[in-house]
Amino acid sequence: MTGEVIYLDGRPHPDIKSPDFVPSATGHAIGHWEGDTLVADLVGFPKASCDSRYPNWRVPGGGRISDTTHLVERFRLADPNTLEITYTWDDPKIYLKPHTYTYYFKRTERLPDDPPKAAPTRKFLTDEIWKGDGK
Repeated sequence: MTGEVIYLDGRPHPDIKSPDFVPSATGHAIGHWEGDTLVADLVGFPKASCDSRYPNWRVPGGGRISDTTHLVERFRLADPNTLEITYTWDDPKIYLKPHTYTYYFKRTERLPDDPPKAAPTRKFLTDEIWKGDGK
């Protein structure tokens, strides 16, 4: 999994249709706080990073995106040992309606040399979100 930079300095998204825009695998993210929740708004995903041959666990269906794909992520601690991340995807070229689901990541005990261990648990996935074959 790659890291994600979320700009919190009030800047807008760049013009993703500009020839100067360079997409990143995780999209361009700007964010703000709503109480105890970090809200990130993402656009500008490169097609290659979400190709169905290389599934991206955050993208419904493993990778269908277009130039109008929009993602809102909401990060909050559900309790001291549980990180809750809610994803809302919207793309009128692919989905019939916005699509929201939540993952929970549990803090685990580990030794200093162990890689992080956090298994997501899917809470909710809407039905009937696809527009045919995504074309």
